[in-house]
Amino acid sequence: MRINQEISMGEAGLIYYETILDKNIMNKIIISTILDLLLKKHIKFEQNSKKEIIIKIVNSNEKLRKSEEFILECLKKSDIEKDNELKLEEITRVDNTIFLKNKKKISELIIKEALEEQYIDKEKIEMKKKYLRDSISKIIITFFVIFLILNIFRYISFVVTPNTEKMILIVVLIAAIVIHTLSYKKLKKMDIYTEKAKEEKENMIELKKYLENYSLIKNRELIEIYLWEKYLAYSVILDINQNIIDILKINLDKDVDENDEIVKNIQFDFYENQYFYIDKNNQKRYITKQEKILLQKMIDKKNSKWFL
Repeated sequence: MRINQEISMGEAGLIYYETILDKNIMNKIIISTILDLLLKKHIKFEQNSKKEIIIKIVNSNEKLRKSEEFILECLKKSDIEKDNELKLEEITRVDNTIFLKNKKKISELIIKEALEEQYIDKEKIEMKKKYLRDSISKIIITFFVIFLILNIFRYISFVVTPNTEKMILIVVLIAAIVIHTLSYKKLKKMDIYTEKAKEEKENMIELKKYLENYSLIKNRELIEIYLWEKYLAYSVILDINQNIIDILKINLDKDVDENDEIVKNIQFDFYENQYFYIDKNNQKRYITKQEKILLQKMIDKKNSKWFL
């Protein structure tokens, strides 16, 4: 099955989902980009004396896109323990807010690259922006008219009763809501993608079917990246390999409770292939699979308030 080796995983995510505003999509983009950086030999995994997997930043001749370079810079700044050893579990810790702080910048770089690579039509984007501005102007004018009409009616109260005034207000508000809804629906339907992008999306849809039906990639581990190469990165973008997504889940949540020590300290030991946390005595405590399920439910329940 043919895959595009040149496309960045950010562009792939933008084309496939037609948005990168959703934090779960951005999470997949960052994870798959890290895998791609590994393949391009800009990073590598090593094991330290404590049998922890650390990420080494290395020099490579492989050219990177601006978004990939920026994600690499974010990786460099992810050393939470400030010991000059970037541990694999550090980039997934809740108190690592590097990617959270920079997700807007990552989005901007990906969109800029998609424009340069002609996956997005610049003229269509300008048309969409203009339509959005016009829609906002219509809503503002509508509410100005409401304000004006109500003030006029106050001076001719002998014609309009309070009940009539309320009815007029309701009717105008309904009209404003209808205008906004119709504008939003039209805005959503406006296509900004080029034929090149649409062809790429079709290829990714076919690739997903192939990987789901004719491969075991959904069960592959992170260590198998060199065997599966970019297919493994695509399996993350296409939401096939949930295992890697869970292991490398990046903190992109706004309201993190840093006082919650249990959630804060959940980490993944790549070498042992187990989750663990640091207890009050600063000891590493591994958790069982059943405990992991219970903890995950607790985290999901806690995190549900973080969704916008």
